[in-house]
Amino acid sequence: MAQDLAEDEGFSGPLNTDFQDAETQEIMQTFKLFDTSGDDEIDDEELHAVFTRFGFQMDLQTAQEMLQLIDANGDGKIQLNEFIPLVRQHKDKQMEMSYEKQLREAFNIFDLDGDGVLTATELAEVFRALGENVTEDDITFLQNSIDKNGDGEIDFNEFLELMSSNPYEMP
Repeated sequence: MAQDLAEDEGFSGPLNTDFQDAETQEIMQTFKLFDTSGDDEIDDEELHAVFTRFGFQMDLQTAQEMLQLIDANGDGKIQLNEFIPLVRQHKDKQMEMSYEKQLREAFNIFDLDGDGVLTATELAEVFRALGENVTEDDITFLQNSIDKNGDGEIDFNEFLELMSSNPYEMP
């Protein structure tokens, strides 16, 4: 079933089927975020581009070294069957972290300039990096909905409140 799901999602390579379908879908979507060429493999340039887009200071050589650590078959690329264990291992570590600490890490990734607040520009960049097509009006609405103190920026406490709230109670 997971193999069929992989093929439905456009992945042609072999797939280990010892995990849940919902988790498989989530991991495959993450894989697609990295695999910008759509060839079912992540090369060093794609790995570098994604990390750079999310504000990490990484040169191509570091991306190449990271890829070598993940690349189980030694072909210089990461396939889905190499990516899945990596994501699952990361998820296991994330489960051990407190929810607030996880949100702090996410906030820090979104805070592209590291100044401790999210601006409209940073929100837009994050959505673009995730492949979302949002308008300036969408970003303004989102920011105004989250920015409780009206300073035009989203601080961590406002972000924490948003992420801890019931989505049905959103303004």
